[in-house]
This record gives sequence, C-alpha cells and structure tokens, in this order.
Amino acid sequence: MAKQINHAAGKDIKIKVSSDKMEAFLVTSAGTTLEPQEVFQALREAGIVYGVDIDGIHRFCEEIFVAGHFLVATGLPSVPGGKAVVTYLFNKPELKPETTEDGRVDYYNLGGIVQVKAGEILALRQPATKGTPGYNVFGEVLNPLPGKQVAFQITKGAKVVGDQVIADFDGALTWQGPKIGVTKLQVIKSDIDFSIGNIKFPGKVLINGWVKDGFIIEAEDDIEIRGGIEDATVISRSGSVFIHQGVAGRGHALVKAALNVEARYIQEATVEAENNIVVNEYVIRSNIKAGRSFLLQGIRGRILGQNQIFAGSQIKVNTIQGNKDMNMVVEGIDRKKMYQQYRTLDDLIVKEEDQARELAVKIRLLARDKNPDARVNITQILPYYSSMLEKIEHYRDEKDQIMQCLRSTKGDGMIEVKSKIDDTAAMRIKDQVVELSSDMKNITMYYDTNERRIVVIKN
Repeated sequence: MAKQINHAAGKDIKIKVSSDKMEAFLVTSAGTTLEPQEVFQALREAGIVYGVDIDGIHRFCEEIFVAGHFLVATGLPSVPGGKAVVTYLFNKPELKPETTEDGRVDYYNLGGIVQVKAGEILALRQPATKGTPGYNVFGEVLNPLPGKQVAFQITKGAKVVGDQVIADFDGALTWQGPKIGVTKLQVIKSDIDFSIGNIKFPGKVLINGWVKDGFIIEAEDDIEIRGGIEDATVISRSGSVFIHQGVAGRGHALVKAALNVEARYIQEATVEAENNIVVNEYVIRSNIKAGRSFLLQGIRGRILGQNQIFAGSQIKVNTIQGNKDMNMVVEGIDRKKMYQQYRTLDDLIVKEEDQARELAVKIRLLARDKNPDARVNITQILPYYSSMLEKIEHYRDEKDQIMQCLRSTKGDGMIEVKSKIDDTAAMRIKDQVVELSSDMKNITMYYDTNERRIVVIKN
C-alpha cells in the first residue's frame, strides 16, 4: 500500500508500507531535499505511529536524496509462546550393556522395581507460555501464538494434579510404552520361608531376602529378589524376574518370566524367559531357554560343566570351560516372517488407533451432555477405551522387540564366544551343526541366509 502527501512547497512525499504492515518506506525522487518534520508529518498522516526511525530520518534529511526507497519505520514481530515441557522424574529400567571404567562391556545391569508412595511426584510440567505481543507500524497489536500445551503420558495408578503427576497409592512404577503408572506392590522384608509361605500376587513383588527351598512365588508383574533363589520356584506371568544374588539351586529350581530374567549367576536350575536371559558371573549344570537372547558377557562370565542352552536368535558368552559337556542351540529366526509380523502389528495399531479416536470423541461429547444417562454411558465406555490403549502400547512394544532382535542378530541366528572354544563343542544354529576345523578364539558363528550355511568369522 502507498500513501502520497502533497506539500505547498511543491514537494511530493510518498510513504509505502509493506503488505505485512511491518515496514514503512520513504519514496523519493532524485534531488529531493526534505526537512525531518516534513517526513514526520507525512508519517503521521499515513497513520505510521510505531517503530519510527527518528535518528535515521534526521540523517536522511541532511543529504540530497537520490531516487529510492528508504526504511523509516519497522514493526515489532510477536514472539510465539514456548511449548510446555514435561519432565518425568523416573526412567524405565532398561536391559542394556554398560561400559565399565576399563572400557570393557558388562551386560550385568539388573533392572529393578521402583517403589513409590501415595502422593509422590512422578512427573512435572512447565506450562506453555503465552508469548509476547508485537506491533506493526500502524501500532496495531499482533497477538502471539500461544505455546502448545503438552499432556502427561500416564496410565493406571497415576493422576494429574495441576502441573504434576502423582502416585495414586503406595506401589511400584510400571510403564506401558511411554506411559507411566503405578501398580500394586507386595514387599517382603525377610526371606521367603515358613514364616511367610508361598506368595501369589496380582502386581509386583519385591523380596529383600532369599527364596528358600521348596517355596513358590508367583506374580502377574515383575519380581525382584534382593537376595537369591535356592531350590524354589519363581514365576512372573507378564513381567521380568530380577535376582541380585543369583540362583543357587540343587537341580529343582525353576525361574520363568514372560519378559526377561536377569541374575548374577545360575546354578543347577531351569530358567526360561520369552525374551532375554542375562547372567553376569556363571552358569553351571543348568537348562537355559531364552525366546530371544542369552547373554553371559560379564567380565567374569563363564559357562561351567554340563549345560543345555537354547536361544531363539542369539547366544553371546565370554568364557566356556568344559566345552565337551556343553550344548548350545540357536533356533534361529525367519527374517521375512518377522518383517511380516512387524507390518501386521503396524496395521493393527492403525486399526486400534482409529477406533480409539472414535471412542475419545464419543467420550468428550458425553462429558458435555448434562443428561444423567450420559455419565452412565461414560462409565461403561471408559474401561473398554483404557484396554484399547493398553493393547496399542502392547503392539508397539512387540514391534520394538522385533526390530531390536533383527538389528542385533547377525544372519538368521548367531553364537558369539570371546574365549577359546575347541572343535568338539556341541553347537547348532537353525538345525545345522557348527563344525570348527580347529580350536578357535573370539569368534562369531552365524547362519547366512543367502549361502544357506554357517559362517565362522574372527572378531
């Protein structure tokens, strides 16, 4: 837009304003001379009241202008508001290797149950800011875009109070994907013996002592044992089992988990996990079955005596003593089938998310409805909605596990041994016997899909 003011002295002063109203220009012809007050008057008549460059105009008027556009006023842009920031005060324990001070890798990283009290703060939110208003050259206010609000990611047992998430009751933290919640927790401060008896619990179980001979611990979620396990049975139906001191069985100890088992050592026991089994020090005279990986790579980690070790995708061990008495088998994976499972899970997630969005809209509409029946309908829908969200997170976890397995496994199955291994060792990958031409050290054996054979390489 442009505005022209004609002065009695015969001078033409043109003021042009940018399309966004954030800049005003003085337009002159060659040889024009102006007084500052003439320019200020022209700006006032054009409605330019903000961001006028007074010093600049005085400088302009001291010279004979050449033809051109001269910036004489500038607006102030608005500053958008800052996005809300959510800080979770607890991190989900992860099963991953740690690097020791001397640079070696130690796979012994016990997960753990995180206890919380009712009302304890689990997460904090720094609210979004409104931003700072700006002004164009006409003095009109430019309202800023407010910062985006961020919702907390929570599940059962956690509740939002203002800009905090707090535990709804005494218990243990639980995670469903990125969502944090609280589940029931039973804490035993002593050994599991005749003074306590067997335990069957719908949440998590934390035992500060040992599980003595003959006793049974069953939990729906994680089990953490700060002591160890003797000839006893410990089963987690949907979680993991963490054993700080290890399993000291005498042939009848049984440990089973839907996810992972982690222990300092395993002796004369049967240990099964649908995902991974991680041991730090040693395995002796035991039956090990891991759905995905068996890792015995602690600095002192070694296999002793006669053991049966089975894994779905990979076995990694540091030291083997007594190779002739050891049997290691990797069932192997079908990459095409796993990729298909991954895509199927993607489709299921999209389907469930579409249905969840429809339910969310329905819940919001019912929440605005003042009819008493609406509240009844919400009460009936919410459990189904919550279970749908849990199912979505379960599918996402499965996807992550599949991708992790594909990335960490060489070929269609692998066995890695750091120490020396002799050519009589009994090892199989995908039903093929591993044949070593001589004793070898620090090697990886894997099934090559294209060549349809086991390849042995030195690390």
